[in-house]
Order: sequence, then C-alpha cells, then structure tokens
Amino acid sequence: MDLARRLRERQRRGSPRPPLAQDILGGREIGHAGGTLYLITDEWSGELPWPPPGDLHSQLQLLHGIGPYTEERLRAEGYGCLADLVDHPRWGGQARRILAAITQGDVYTLRQAGARDRDLVALFRPEEALFLDIETTGLASARPLFLVGMVYWREGVFHLKQYLARSFEEECPLLSLVVHELRSFPLLFTYNGKMFDVPFIRARCLTYGLPLPKGHLHVDLLSHVRRVWQGRLPNCRLTTVEEYCLQSRPADDIPGALIPEIYYHFVETQDVAAIEGVIRHNALDLKTLTRLVPILED
Repeated sequence: MDLARRLRERQRRGSPRPPLAQDILGGREIGHAGGTLYLITDEWSGELPWPPPGDLHSQLQLLHGIGPYTEERLRAEGYGCLADLVDHPRWGGQARRILAAITQGDVYTLRQAGARDRDLVALFRPEEALFLDIETTGLASARPLFLVGMVYWREGVFHLKQYLARSFEEECPLLSLVVHELRSFPLLFTYNGKMFDVPFIRARCLTYGLPLPKGHLHVDLLSHVRRVWQGRLPNCRLTTVEEYCLQSRPADDIPGALIPEIYYHFVETQDVAAIEGVIRHNALDLKTLTRLVPILED
C-alpha cells in the first residue's frame, strides 16, 4: 500500500496524528487565513545581475507588419526610430501606440508586439522581481502542493521565504498567503513555471475557492535555457544546467522524483530529517534561478 493510501486508511480508522513539527531549519509556525503553516527564512549577500536599459524606441519591428525587409527599407528612407514614424500614413497609428506603451511601462502591450524578455525586464527595478519555485505531491494538480519557495532582492541582500504545509490541512492557508505575497511583485521569474508552477498554483487555488494570482510579467527562464543551450546539454533540466554550466548542485541533493514519497512520509511521521532535504533542494533551485538572469542577454 503506498503512503497516500496508508494516510487515508489511518484517517478512516481515526488513528492519532503526531504533533506538527516545530523545529525545521530554524523556521517558525505562523498563522494565516484561520489556519497555520510553517515559514523558513534565510538571506545571503550578493548582486542580482540585471539587464541595462534597452532601446525599444529603435525597434521598428514592434509594429505589426514590419519585418526585416520592411525595416531595412524604412531605415534607408530615414526612419531610424519609432518617433520618426508617428506621422507616417501607414505606420503612424501603431508607432504612437507603442511609444505610449513604452512611456507607460505597459509590458503586456509590448510583449504582444514582440518585445524581448530582456527589454521588458529592463523596464523594472531588481527590487520588483520575485523568483518562485514549488514542490508538489505529483504532476497532476489534483494532488496537493506543500512547499512554495520565494526569493527577492533588496540592497545587496537576497531574501528567501519558504512556506511549508506540514499537513494537508495547511495547504489552504499556505496558498492564501502565497497569493497575498505575489501581489507585491509585478515581475515573476520561474523555471518551467508557465507550464507547471503557475498553472498548478491556480488550480489549487480554484480547489479552495481562493482568488487567483494575476497581473505579473512572467519570465520563464526555461525557454531561454532552451534557446541558448539546447543541443549543447543532455537535457534542459535545472539540475543539468547547474551541473554543466554553473557547477553548483551538491552531490547529496535529493532527486526530484523522490520528493512526493518523502513528503507523504513526513506527513505521516513529522520526521524533520525527512523533509529538510526537500527544503534545501527547493532553496538550491531558487538560488540557481537568480544566477540565470544573465541568460536573457545571450
């Protein structure tokens, strides 16, 4: 019988649960939304590499219908930037709209127009960015989420927050607090987060009737790793990128495939040693994300 079924069987029989763990990597229990969860924090000094301001004003191909050939022809006619096109009979309306989007920092309009992530990120300050990584009990969003890690940067210091559900009942307050935290950061970095992390969070929020996180510029660094390193690495998993390009993953790191089983064991026993390796794994993933930002320049 697998651990999930054993847990359900224990609940059916009314077997007593062990007290929730209180001594996990120096963290503490916190209350939120009528429930409890566990918070682990850490910080370390360092600089967050950030792209310098781009030159969106000179990118004529942000206008729909302008490709390389048309751009070359327009430049030959003396149209060197978007401002030069504002009175153009064909391109003037679009040029004014894109220039307004640049002035207002409207990254959604600019992204739809084809602006690169590198130029969009440069419109933000490093302090506005949040790096996110989650750990779950399976790939299907019908299974619980139990750990959400976040990193943000302030004045030369990285700040790590990891929210842990020590039992399945703590998932709802965890998600509620995560949604609250996400509202403070307009720029989100993940690794495969467009396909997994963010849809998973949204699905779990729907399960509990919680408001959905929204309103971010979401930069998925996996797409940039594939753009730069696919074909040069065995695969584009984050641990592979670390091994070949960053040399930062310790040999005793927990394989991701074991994480669901480890968590079910932790819920059943509240064995702190069982879960601390997963928490460290999550922290390592987040530190790697902060080191991958320069790939936007490649």
